[in-house]
Amino acid sequence: MLKKRLGNLPIALEILNPYSLLSKDFFCVLIHALAIFTQRIIRLNIFMGPLFVILFHLIFIFIIASILAFAFTIFSAFLKNKKKRKIVFALLSPFVFCYSLYFFALIGSGIVSSIIDVDMGIGDYWSVPLNDNVKLSFIDSSDNCFLETDQDQLPNVEEIQQIKSDYYIKTSDNSYLLKNDSDDFVETIIPSEVKLLDSWDFYFKKKFEVAGSLLVFFGIVSLALSCFVVYLLKIIVIGRNVSKS
Repeated sequence: MLKKRLGNLPIALEILNPYSLLSKDFFCVLIHALAIFTQRIIRLNIFMGPLFVILFHLIFIFIIASILAFAFTIFSAFLKNKKKRKIVFALLSPFVFCYSLYFFALIGSGIVSSIIDVDMGIGDYWSVPLNDNVKLSFIDSSDNCFLETDQDQLPNVEEIQQIKSDYYIKTSDNSYLLKNDSDDFVETIIPSEVKLLDSWDFYFKKKFEVAGSLLVFFGIVSLALSCFVVYLLKIIVIGRNVSKS
């Protein structure tokens, strides 16, 4: 029985061969699509930071999808009712699913960013609005935090808490400040009932408050669209009736 099953292995290895016509076509299309996407990003004058992050994400996704494709293809080759089309589908589906999910999620994140004015979650700049004219921002790292207003900017924010329209702030030089709607940043004594949060933790808490529901919504939509794309791939490669070759 094992010898019979091993007889299917050459088919799987043929499909996995990067020099095969199908694999070359797939990767050529993938590289071409990536090149077009990169050109569009550059034309939109997006900073190089997000571009490098996206490129890193694509490489990471390729590694994960390759592992899944290898496992699925080998598994398909050992099935009793194995067919070459099913093996092809097992090879392609992880790449199609992972990359489509990433780009759908990226588009959804961009839509949320344009609606609520939060960052997209990529690059070296993160921000979240606290109210109409106050924004908590980070650049390069989670340690480089600052508050932005229409007229002023407060750097080196280490801890922060919001109580209604008041913002209690601790900076890295151990200064304690208060910011409200009517005043600039003024020195203050933090009330005992106010529990300051690390600025990075406060950022995630606030971002989930203002954008969490939309991010979850677009995440579900992205997942559903990716599953639909894989289903279309199945129809193209295998057909509607899986019993047919």
